[in-house]
Amino acid sequence: TSRDLSSFFFLNSASRLPPSAFRLLSLLFPLLIYLLALLLWMSVPLTSLRNSFYAPIQPPYSQPFPASDAAYYDSDAQSLLMGHGFVHPIPTRPLFILFLAGLHALLGQDYARLVLGQTLVFALLPVALYFLGKKLHSRAAGLTVALLAIFRELTSLWVASDARVSNTKMLLSEFITTLVLIAYLLLVSRWFREKRSGLLLAFISGGALGLQLLLRTQSAFFAPGILILAFFAFWPDWKKWFAQSAIFSVGLFLAISPWLARNYVVTGQVSLDD
Repeated sequence: TSRDLSSFFFLNSASRLPPSAFRLLSLLFPLLIYLLALLLWMSVPLTSLRNSFYAPIQPPYSQPFPASDAAYYDSDAQSLLMGHGFVHPIPTRPLFILFLAGLHALLGQDYARLVLGQTLVFALLPVALYFLGKKLHSRAAGLTVALLAIFRELTSLWVASDARVSNTKMLLSEFITTLVLIAYLLLVSRWFREKRSGLLLAFISGGALGLQLLLRTQSAFFAPGILILAFFAFWPDWKKWFAQSAIFSVGLFLAISPWLARNYVVTGQVSLDD
């Protein structure tokens, strides 16, 4: 595509700069990607949500209000702020609800401010993709995938009223889950490469995955995949794989055990989700 070619020629030209200038430019890439994402995504007005499914604008009001899944999450967030706890006995996506409660505590109830607060966080997604692409292939690959992510979201914002999509202007969990998963892949790749502090990284990786289950329970499908990849990463030292897999599992269980205990006290059942 034209974006692929432009990123290739840009990086090819940049590589001909003096080493000091190229190092400085390389350090600036993540910041430039972040600012581009933030500026382009915030350039789309809230009116793009006028007929959207998850955040429609209905008279006599001129700002969106959360609907459907977004209303579910935000009602729990508002209840937490009022000191009443969760509305639902076992809420879905409790970590995302806490994120929304934090946004409301910092920014109030104005929807435009909430969107700005979200976007300041979500604009890290193309930066994380840049680092992942750079680690797995090259700087050009990282830049390409970051640009694709930026323009994909820009398109998603513009068609918000014509398609049932999740984007950065809605109070939904999909975007932050994607960001967290990309960051998690960077953590896991470091665990597989690390020799000296492998046990610590295995424990942190397990704990981080456990917390992700509180953000999106489907993240549980990562666990077997990660352990299979770890087997090949540590082969032929299967004893090391077994030990670090056990530490990974301990970290995962410790991360979710307080939530499981809380749900048992509330409902009498050990349950992760509703």
